[in-house]
Amino acid sequence: MRPSQRGLSLIELMISLVIGLILTLGIVRVFSASQHGYRVQESTGRLQENARFAMETLGRELRHADFFGGAVPEFIERHSSIASPGAACSLSWMADISRPLFAYAGAATSPLAGCTKTDYVPNTDILVVRYADPAEYRTTAYFDGTDEADAQEGGLLYLRSRIGRGGYLFPFTTAVAKAAITKSPVDGDESNGVYSYQYAANVFFTRNNGSLPTLYRVSMDKSGASDAQQLIEGIEMMRLMFGVDLDGDSVVDRYLTIAEMAADNWRRAMVVRVGLLVRGDALDNFVDDATYTFPDGFTYTPPTADRRFQRRLFVQDLHLRNRTDRS
Repeated sequence: MRPSQRGLSLIELMISLVIGLILTLGIVRVFSASQHGYRVQESTGRLQENARFAMETLGRELRHADFFGGAVPEFIERHSSIASPGAACSLSWMADISRPLFAYAGAATSPLAGCTKTDYVPNTDILVVRYADPAEYRTTAYFDGTDEADAQEGGLLYLRSRIGRGGYLFPFTTAVAKAAITKSPVDGDESNGVYSYQYAANVFFTRNNGSLPTLYRVSMDKSGASDAQQLIEGIEMMRLMFGVDLDGDSVVDRYLTIAEMAADNWRRAMVVRVGLLVRGDALDNFVDDATYTFPDGFTYTPPTADRRFQRRLFVQDLHLRNRTDRS
């Protein structure tokens, strides 16, 4: 008679453990691959969202560019305390209304070190936009002291303008602000076509935020330029071209690189062609050794250390709304 079996032999137990271990490793590998794929997919979604947000941000700024309440820069007087444009990102430089739109060509080191200061990403262009901010409208009562909301914002610049005639740019102090409302040709108030806005100047550039390239902005403040403000992560490279109206018919005749923009062409620019190379934030299982060609002809190959990130090149034409009918 055969004896009854009361357990597993050592060999059977070891085989069972090996089979169980193989199955467990397989499940772990499938889970890990699924999780990695999800992270990469999420990174791709953020990449696309960051690109969309960056274009919207720059587009909004460029729609404001060259808005001075209906006055053209040539007919805007500056208060005597605002000196001729000085060092980059000084108050007088920010207040340079003769250049409502300007850009600096990217180089190995920052072409505008006074603004970008540290961690500038080599070869990225720098965009400067100046305007009277329609979102920061002020009534005349704000300056004569009769408005209880008067904040006495010492140092900030304001622009008063009379449509089609001229304007006056001045710093907010009690005495200067009260005098500004009697300054010709902007004496009066809203009832006779005089409007006031806080003045804005913004500088956009790319710098490294740790190991992640990011679009930054330096804005106007009471001393000139604010500290750099982080806007949108993953913007690895920004390159610009400008659609210029050469014959005064409000139609773009040529697209020029920054190097090709002669002094008088800045006032003729109607469109800014923005090229953004946007990078994801999750490592993928591939090597991106492609060379990306921007509209201005600049070529970029990702550095070896960053070739496992996904990236895409986005190009969009952003129109300068305030120049549609101006040659």
